Amino acid sequence: MRQMRNRTMKSADLATLRALHGRKRWEHIWAYYKLPIIGILIVLYIFGYAAYRHFTKKEAVLYVSLVNISAGSDLTGQLTDGFAQDAHLTKKQQVNLLTGLIINETANADEQYVYASELKLLAAVSAQQLDVILMEEPENHLSFTTLRKMLHEISIKQKNSQIIVATHNNMIASRLNLNNVLWITENCVRSLSEVDKDVAKFFVKADDNAFLQLLLSNKVFLVEGATEFLLLPHFYKQITGKTIEDDGISVISCNGISYRNYLEIAQKTSKKISVLTDNDGKQDKIDKAAAFNKDSQLQHIFLGTTTDDWTWEACLYNLNKAVLDGMIEVHAGSDYLFHKRDYGQVLGKMLNNKVETAYKMLLSGTAFEIPQYIKDAIEWLRK
Repeated sequence: MRQMRNRTMKSADLATLRALHGRKRWEHIWAYYKLPIIGILIVLYIFGYAAYRHFTKKEAVLYVSLVNISAGSDLTGQLTDGFAQDAHLTKKQQVNLLTGLIINETANADEQYVYASELKLLAAVSAQQLDVILMEEPENHLSFTTLRKMLHEISIKQKNSQIIVATHNNMIASRLNLNNVLWITENCVRSLSEVDKDVAKFFVKADDNAFLQLLLSNKVFLVEGATEFLLLPHFYKQITGKTIEDDGISVISCNGISYRNYLEIAQKTSKKISVLTDNDGKQDKIDKAAAFNKDSQLQHIFLGTTTDDWTWEACLYNLNKAVLDGMIEVHAGSDYLFHKRDYGQVLGKMLNNKVETAYKMLLSGTAFEIPQYIKDAIEWLRK
């Protein structure tokens, strides 16, 4: 009975539908069949979207994040389409680029935005979707303590990902190992991968250095400490009538770091360097310096040529004894021993108070007699 009734209703409904025309017919269809229609459309959309994803889905072959970098269309294009072209990627392969990340501890930083950036980076790391990080000058945005912590984390993760940092900071370049440094100049890009590994490891530990100053200088005087650093520019002007800045020359103090570590970098980067050092009263140091200079064109070592001229202060005192005896104040009865040896009161005080006496000499404005090896170093570097 129910089946007969349903057939009768369907026949009546069909008759009604046939009797309607145009808009009224569509309104009737929608009123009575909207749920089935919606269901069919949803199913079609799901199948269509799944098919679209299947045929258009691209495999991410590289995940790149930009930190503290304002990425314009040119840069993003080079990192995505440009890389895809250079790497000969297929149409189903792509580079995933994560931009707009800010890591900043300065006072004007948006803390919520920085926090969100940190969460995005952590999420990318957790999902193993972080192959390359590009970071611009983190020294401008992070405190010293945070910077050192970041460098430690980077050095640990270097084996699993590539982190490219643009920097003008000695500590960053040194801590991340000089062998990883690419020195970018106006004309070329030079790798420091050939720097001796022991020297690179040394600078990782001794990160308070002037490594970048060496790279960015045309010519360099490399000296042992603060005394030479203070007086050499004065002697240079006394001899040449010009300042070292006029001639585009830098003075770098090793501050107790063996000059040979700097010399290794200079040799690998073809820098012209004049090293001023002490012979420490050892003839073999004099002989080794002479042999080195014979074989080296761009780096020379200058030092006192006799064991009596064993250090910078001794050379100056031997040539300027009368002037310095009157300039350097000493106390009667004091020995001023240096390494338990008596060199006389004035020279003894000069050796024990190097910076103080050098500063006094500088302020005096006196035209001192300059040791020959210093003259030779200045003349050779100016060539």
